[in-house]
Amino acid sequence: MHGPSIRVGATPDGVHQVGVAPGAKWIAARACGAVLCDYNALVAAGQWMLAPTDELGENPRPDLAPDVVNNSWGWDPEDGPQWYSPIVESWVSAGIFPVFASGNSGTTPCGSTGSPAQDLSAYGVGAFDSDNVIADFSSSGPGENGDIKPNIAAPGVAVTSAYGDGYESLGGTSMATPHVAGAVALIWAARPHLEGNVAATRNLLDNGAIDVNDTTCGGSADDNNVWGEGRLDVYASIVAGPSVPTGTLTAHAIDQSSTADLGDVQLTLTGPVNKTLTTGADGDLDWQPAATGTYTWQARRFGYQPRSGTVTVTAGGTASLNLSMVRLPRYTIQGTVTVGGQPDPAALVRLVDVAVSAVTDVNGHYSVTVPAGSYRLYTEPSSRCAAPTTADLTVTSSDVTRNFPLAQRQDAFGHTCRRIAPGYQAGSTLLPISTTGQKAQVTLPFPLLLYGQSYTSAWISTSGAIQLLPTWTYDFFNNSIPSSSRPNGAFYPFWDGLDVDAAAGVYISASSTTFVVEWRNVTFSAAPGERISVSAVFSPIGTVEYHYKDLVGGSDATGGRATVGLENATGTDALEYTFNSRSIRTGLSIRISPPA
Repeated sequence: MHGPSIRVGATPDGVHQVGVAPGAKWIAARACGAVLCDYNALVAAGQWMLAPTDELGENPRPDLAPDVVNNSWGWDPEDGPQWYSPIVESWVSAGIFPVFASGNSGTTPCGSTGSPAQDLSAYGVGAFDSDNVIADFSSSGPGENGDIKPNIAAPGVAVTSAYGDGYESLGGTSMATPHVAGAVALIWAARPHLEGNVAATRNLLDNGAIDVNDTTCGGSADDNNVWGEGRLDVYASIVAGPSVPTGTLTAHAIDQSSTADLGDVQLTLTGPVNKTLTTGADGDLDWQPAATGTYTWQARRFGYQPRSGTVTVTAGGTASLNLSMVRLPRYTIQGTVTVGGQPDPAALVRLVDVAVSAVTDVNGHYSVTVPAGSYRLYTEPSSRCAAPTTADLTVTSSDVTRNFPLAQRQDAFGHTCRRIAPGYQAGSTLLPISTTGQKAQVTLPFPLLLYGQSYTSAWISTSGAIQLLPTWTYDFFNNSIPSSSRPNGAFYPFWDGLDVDAAAGVYISASSTTFVVEWRNVTFSAAPGERISVSAVFSPIGTVEYHYKDLVGGSDATGGRATVGLENATGTDALEYTFNSRSIRTGLSIRISPPA
């Protein structure tokens, strides 16, 4: 997503405001990496916008959904036309305005607008310059089913935009689109009774736009496939919208028994505008300007009796709700999480769809308190050496014990893994490899055992892999294991597109009892700002330990593009600890053992 400063920015001094809607709040979901936008990530990001979740992907909060979603990405319609429409239509149903950059492919040939901007459900935006001339890069319509696209045009040439740690003058429909997103925010601030009414707001934008006659790609003087409805004029759109009196609605929530301020109380309002608000940590919420009229309200918070009633907002007046919430009796759910019969410290136990969770202690014990009711407990072990599990249980009028004995994952050969105490070991001898995918052959201090076979040499790659077969292949791109594709017969402490720059190195150390391979402070081709250190520690009895530390960054450093595990020589069996999953963290250490 480009150009947030265009909508909601402030200069570094925090005083001078820039953009269309200064003071508006901004959130983002990253669905595009350094190279491409992944289909699955885009869908997940779109779903997240409907009900933002916590970092575990749980406890959805539809009350935190944005009013407008700005999209500065697109695909060639031939790659899958309208594939994103169900997501956009779900936004519209939820009262979220969908704004999309039309693309930067110009008007030759006509019909160059990308998808989803060209879809009927999306509001596509073209770009013009300070002389009110359409930008030569601004994509044209028609769109889906011959619909006029873009829908509107906005300033998109030499626009002050957030870039890196500062501001740059940038051009593109990605710079024009946030102007429209900010315009929607202004319209809804000035006309609060229209908040969430996407169709009415589209009409205001369309009718307020300044017509530009350009039928190069078809259409009419007032609605064509170069300018859409014309140049954005937010003032005209606001003036065209019916003005209604507004007022203020405030609420304060407390725990009735303790009189303490109560945050996270959701207040759902149904009336002239449907809206969900949430009290802050101080128990307060404030909605202004609020559309006048009578609302039915319901206040909810987990562990408390719901409350409901009606409230009327009058013109220029302030309506106040005092929410005294009654705490329900609570009971304890407790138990122990084990993996392979051993306690699993730091395992997560949480209630699905409820913001209640616990982490097991050193003895694998957990405890949560809940009111009476039926629950689904999700248990995630501290490592991927066991699979997560769920269990349903009902709490009536007493405490409940529920243990989670988790079986260790294993491959066909019988390898299992277990999380162990952190024990990172560093290498001492720097290998002469640095370029991406470069390898070094080493003689092992003792034979390494892998799937019942013994090896005396190994090939160590900058890409976080160690192969025991002499037939090596280019290993820059990882894959899931087992796989018949090479490499095979390998250990994968952290197989990824790693870069060994001047601040990094690949090291080894060897003794009669231990062989260590370390990728120290390596970075990523696809994410140069992220880093990680990884060490693999081998023993003569066939065990291997993988240790991780000094993670810097997010998706890549936590394993978002990595394969971790080991694989036999034919690519028919493997213990895959993780594949392209963010399951690596600083201090994680695991031991993989062959069958006894």
